[in-house]
Amino acid sequence: MPVTLFYSIGNSDVEIDGRTRVTPFREITRRLYEIIRAGAGCPRNGTVYCRNGFLFKQPVDLAEVVENSAQPVQKVYFPVFFALWNFLPAKPENIIFFATDQNEPHDTDTVFAAQMLAYFMIYQKVQVIVEMIRDNPSDYDDMAAWFERYASQNSKILANNLENYYSLSTGTPAMSSSFALSTLEYPVDFYYVSRQQPLKIRRVDRFEWFKKQNSAQVIGNFIQKYQYASALNVVEKSSFRADYKLTELLRAATCRFQFDFESALEHGRNLDSEGKNIFRAVGQILNNRKDVYLGEILSHIEIALEIGDFHRAVAIIFNCLENIRSIVLQKFTGIELVKKKNRFLQWENYIKNNTSFSQNDKNDLLKHGPVRVGILRVLKHVAQTNDDKVLNCVINFLDKCEKTHHTDFGPLNLVDLRNKGPFAHGRHGVTKQLLDQLWPPYGARQMFDELKDICDLLTNITYCNYFKKLNELLMQKLKH
Repeated sequence: MPVTLFYSIGNSDVEIDGRTRVTPFREITRRLYEIIRAGAGCPRNGTVYCRNGFLFKQPVDLAEVVENSAQPVQKVYFPVFFALWNFLPAKPENIIFFATDQNEPHDTDTVFAAQMLAYFMIYQKVQVIVEMIRDNPSDYDDMAAWFERYASQNSKILANNLENYYSLSTGTPAMSSSFALSTLEYPVDFYYVSRQQPLKIRRVDRFEWFKKQNSAQVIGNFIQKYQYASALNVVEKSSFRADYKLTELLRAATCRFQFDFESALEHGRNLDSEGKNIFRAVGQILNNRKDVYLGEILSHIEIALEIGDFHRAVAIIFNCLENIRSIVLQKFTGIELVKKKNRFLQWENYIKNNTSFSQNDKNDLLKHGPVRVGILRVLKHVAQTNDDKVLNCVINFLDKCEKTHHTDFGPLNLVDLRNKGPFAHGRHGVTKQLLDQLWPPYGARQMFDELKDICDLLTNITYCNYFKKLNELLMQKLKH
């Protein structure tokens, strides 16, 4: 990944025969740049490159651009730029100069100063881009808008660079502050060059602390909303990206939340002992532990209800119920719902050999197979001779899913809502108020608690939402 220096050109960046802030700056630098471009490489009257700028073989007369011009110009230096350049810990392959060329040309415009310096650096085999600012560089609103657009349009460059450097001491204060505020979410190291001789340079560590605090707040907000992919995206653009433990934990969390258990386990192996304990269940899920997977689904239901994602909550509830039906059916009938050659042979054999079913019931159950309604009929049939608490709780819950209630949208039950919603066959809306109407008297929270109790009884595993533990661990790592 490349290293890039972002640098706002100011009038004081150019030193002409030992003088800075010469006027009219735009016209003087224009004239010098023209001569440099025209004479470079010419052995008789051209310029020669020196260490920090240009030395003219023939002094340049500025009488045509400056009235009462004193002696001709012999040297053009860039002392502030090169002091910073030589101080940087890694030499940039790329330089982005920010220069002004206002819509109404101004004496202080830095367009030609930037081109002079760019010309010198290109000769030094560095990739250079000069970005022109047409607005007033002293107007804070204009600069805030300009640099916000720039950061947005160049977000990949800022995010993917190994290092980004910026000098806070060059350009106008409006330019420097606007660049800093517009790049808060990206990894940028800021430097300050004092103008006292000899020039002193220091890295602005406090600004980095402020950036990190801002990034931590954004990342933390995403984590609290279980938006791990978004949190990881911010981390990878911020100074936190160097924190391997945090990034790997977020990668593992992202994969787990997206049900990509193989990748979650791969990243989970790289965690410390506390992180590995949280991801232990992932390996059990991959080993086809249906009881552990039920707890995972419950976590998603609880989170969806918590953040108000009610469509997703309903969809996952029915995924959970499908797994519960499968586990309960196997526990009380021995039927394992495994499809072979497009047939559920264990289901068929159980129905055919069960003498307590009428022939009409057998025909119907064999015709439709182990669908939702058929499994519930079989479980109710078993319950006639088996007064098991878990079995009766499951049947009661499944019956309540089918029970129709009068709602603001007319007669509905939970099964209707799932079938008519966007995760199935329709576009019916799902709100907390509607869910509460479908599960009286205490609504969605009561529904989840009943489902959790069933899973606890069925699996003998006390429910634990590992995503909440993940969030606690992630927030701890953000604070360190």
